[in-house]
Amino acid sequence: MRNLSSLMICLIILIYSVKCHIEDNYIIGIYKIDKPGKYLIINSYSNFYYEFDRIEQPTPKLPYRTELDNTKEVEGCTMYVNNIKENFSYYKTFEKRGIYKIKFKFNQLLKSTSYMFRDVYKNLIKVELSHLNTKHLIYMENMFDTCKDLFFVDFSNFVGENVISTKSLFIYCKSIKSIDMTSFKPKKLEKIEGMFERCENLSELKIKFNVEKVESFRSLFLGCLKLKKLDLSSFHTNNAKNMEDMFFNCESLTSLDITNFYTSKVTNMGFMFSGCKSLSQIRVDNFNTHKVINMNGIFNDCESLTSLNLLKWNTIYVEEMRSMFDNCHSLTSLDISSFRSYNVKDSYRMFFNCKSLQVLDLSNFPISTIRRRDKMFNYCPAKIIFSPEDNEE
Repeated sequence: MRNLSSLMICLIILIYSVKCHIEDNYIIGIYKIDKPGKYLIINSYSNFYYEFDRIEQPTPKLPYRTELDNTKEVEGCTMYVNNIKENFSYYKTFEKRGIYKIKFKFNQLLKSTSYMFRDVYKNLIKVELSHLNTKHLIYMENMFDTCKDLFFVDFSNFVGENVISTKSLFIYCKSIKSIDMTSFKPKKLEKIEGMFERCENLSELKIKFNVEKVESFRSLFLGCLKLKKLDLSSFHTNNAKNMEDMFFNCESLTSLDITNFYTSKVTNMGFMFSGCKSLSQIRVDNFNTHKVINMNGIFNDCESLTSLNLLKWNTIYVEEMRSMFDNCHSLTSLDISSFRSYNVKDSYRMFFNCKSLQVLDLSNFPISTIRRRDKMFNYCPAKIIFSPEDNEE
């Protein structure tokens, strides 16, 4: 009897705990309305209403896309506007200009927030995620895609331990200046391509999440024009295969420590640091490049770089080297004596405008077999040591 009583108590506690978690499960959006009218407040293409986890109730039926203009009493989501309960709707008619607080309260646990606020770009200025239960959350792709007026997202208490994808999470969030995701601790993260792409005014970014399962880092920080520093000490890139455009046009970055990067599986490094105009030095001598095929523009427009140590780089499988050091006009020292050109097809503008380079040793890098090599040395006054094969020609 005592064991039965204990079991009942545990069951009651569990049910109460689940109920509390569901009650405290909501997202708050802050909207700035400049003139009265009808506005999109949550994206009609979001799949969140199909992605609830079953608890005790069946999967809720929310309005279909053909009924976007109609408010509905729905089982899965309740909407509060300035603390006043309203029927759920994708659109809201605002009678007066001002700041509105809209709470989306979910009766069940979300599996997806993908596209939730995509294109809600005119009025959404702030989002609070600190009360969202993320226990079953898996997908967050394009959640804030093109929210051009969004300047702050509160991630405090946001763990997301089961999140798999944050692909393009903040893409084109041009007003956001600071993001703190240090509480975000996913254990299964696989997709992060373009996560902060085109966040043009982002100047402070705090991230500590695990990326060991991630294969593609493509465009991760592309176009983060105001970002001056990045702490990527938590990035263990054991499974990385694609790093194309990873730091493309991060023109304000003055320092970048990526000595912990593991690159033995990477095949694409095209334009990885292209446009990093403020980087005066970068340590990449530890990079394992024996599988890389594409090195197009990897250091293109790195105008402040004065030296590069690429002595250990293996280029035996590289096919593309177009604009690799194009416009590195401060570069005075470049050791590429380990480079081989056996499979290189394109070296167009490879050393274009490397006007400070004094010596260029290509003794192990025959260029006569390269199909496209026009403008390879234009505006590069360096003394070039050609390979024996090239000298014979």
